[in-house]
Amino acid sequence: MSILLVCMGLFILMISIACLFYNPQYTIIGCVMLIDIDFCFQEYMVQNSYQAIFKLLILLSVIILILKSRKGISKWIIGLCGILFCISFVLLKKYQLPNFYLSDVITSFLTTITGFLLMYVTWKEELRIAALKALAWAAPFSVVMGILLNGYIFTHENKLSGLDSPASLVIVAAVGVLACYILSTVYKQSKYFVCGFLNFVICGLCNMRGGLLFLCVIMLGIIFPYLKKISKKLLQNLILILPVFLVLSLFIGKRIIERMFDMSYSVGNVGDIINTSNRIFAWTEILKATKQHRILGWGIGYTKKIDGVWLHYGYRAVHNEYLRWLVESGYIGVIAVILCFILVYLFLKKYNIGIHQSIINMFFIGFAIFSYTDNTMYGTAGWMTISLMLSLMGQNVNKKGEIVKANMRQFKIKLRLKN
Repeated sequence: MSILLVCMGLFILMISIACLFYNPQYTIIGCVMLIDIDFCFQEYMVQNSYQAIFKLLILLSVIILILKSRKGISKWIIGLCGILFCISFVLLKKYQLPNFYLSDVITSFLTTITGFLLMYVTWKEELRIAALKALAWAAPFSVVMGILLNGYIFTHENKLSGLDSPASLVIVAAVGVLACYILSTVYKQSKYFVCGFLNFVICGLCNMRGGLLFLCVIMLGIIFPYLKKISKKLLQNLILILPVFLVLSLFIGKRIIERMFDMSYSVGNVGDIINTSNRIFAWTEILKATKQHRILGWGIGYTKKIDGVWLHYGYRAVHNEYLRWLVESGYIGVIAVILCFILVYLFLKKYNIGIHQSIINMFFIGFAIFSYTDNTMYGTAGWMTISLMLSLMGQNVNKKGEIVKANMRQFKIKLRLKN
């Protein structure tokens, strides 16, 4: 089975490379799905190696599409990320830290800039829908393949089995819920409500508190518009499905509460009252690394190589993006990254594909909260998935700020012919 799955992954990868010269939008979709689903390449090569190939293909695709399109990309984002790279390069030469090289700075920088540039890619309507469908089915497909390969549904930590880690799977599932909602409402493909419910279940069964909170905040944005215009028929439908949601919520809630007070997740005698998976104690140790360099930090990618007491708490990543950027780029880096997200938010607020403003607001709020407890930008799968989702939510705009309207009449005719 694993060999068959790898062959399938290699086939998709070859198609994605070929599409780089035909239509790089296909390459982006293919590579993000390969990162999300993971395709078990880890049995044959190091994870960072094949993910680096996918990220490079996404970056090349994004650059080609931006150069080809008439869409104006924010020079501020390129400028802010460029400043961070220059500062990191200077710090690298100045401190000459052991086991911290220019390659670490470059790879971390390219991961960050690729995500932000991806948010500004323009999409043909057919491919926008194809990408949304890919995001909608990524989590369910990952779970099915994970069960077939691993032979079990839940891991030893009582988390849902998938090809990638539950920390990545929960992000893919949460974004999948939003993708299904957009397909159902904006593009009138109501059958994706079922797929959205499936993603909701997967997100809950991952037993990841931060990811579930991220989804709940997004759901608030989805539900809010309906509260203003709730009808008798809609109320009757909600009452019919309410028992299912109650049973599911009780099951998921019980698992989350059990994990919240399960001290077996703690490493060492740290005396947790509520299980935070040692985050609070690890963060205290990590903060010591920033004590002398709070303004500029140590350089982008430094947390990959950092060594200290905090590793005793079972950490290989910071699990807090604000703290990670504080360590790597200081206050300058934290402010620069927040400004980049503000620019993307303002763009989507003005130019989106017809999504209610509350959904956009809650997506960014949920991401901001989630970033406080997890690696939302550090992990390739989560960061590329979120960046792709933000890209698909935006309208096509030229350099003058004018909306480039798609030929929807021709697109609707194609849809009728397919149906």
